[in-house]
Amino acid sequence: MQSAQYLQTEIVAQENDPQSAPFLPLRHFRTIQEGFDTLFKGEKDSEEPFIVDQAQEFSQVNIPLLRALFVQEKDVMCWFETKTEIFNDAYIDGAALFDAWTKEELKFNVVDAPNKHMHLLPPILAENAKNMSEVGQEYTICYALTKSNNLTRYHTDKYAQGWVYLTCGSKIWHIFAAKDVKYLEEHGYTLDDIKEMDFNQLIRILDNYLWGKIYVGEMRGGDF
Repeated sequence: MQSAQYLQTEIVAQENDPQSAPFLPLRHFRTIQEGFDTLFKGEKDSEEPFIVDQAQEFSQVNIPLLRALFVQEKDVMCWFETKTEIFNDAYIDGAALFDAWTKEELKFNVVDAPNKHMHLLPPILAENAKNMSEVGQEYTICYALTKSNNLTRYHTDKYAQGWVYLTCGSKIWHIFAAKDVKYLEEHGYTLDDIKEMDFNQLIRILDNYLWGKIYVGEMRGGDF
């Protein structure tokens, strides 16, 4: 994922096909089931990420509920980043993290922090979770709490094909497929190389290989 500036970037399309765009807009659906039906009907290499607008399946999940659960956590797994390294071994009291977040003083990011509140999952996701590998079961449902204007550089998730429900705020995604990562690596570009590139650089490497292959979309509170 890169910064929100990509959505406003104006790039001269004639560098490739005049009718093409440098990115692909994420598809939007009304329900999670609609998204799953589309996602899983084709070959794995053709699977596309998607957004469900104002997902009614999570209508019971709200900020007061999550706050009440989160502030009771004693060891929330966090990560923080220096100029050269990312550390995943910080464990912080949930109440302290939430207080810092409300004051916009959060120094850690909370992602992939497991919790045991399976009742928050709608049935379709609880059923989907049964197909996870044994090592991934611990991460069936996780907290996420991030700093404002936070930027996560390009990366791959340990348990890929996870899902995000956004209770509040906004989140901009920039995603490309594992097959494209493999192609880049086979031609000399690792994730460590490309995570430092801005969008204009990225779409121009290897004769504009990623032009039209990066999915871009914005989630807002209530979206899945």
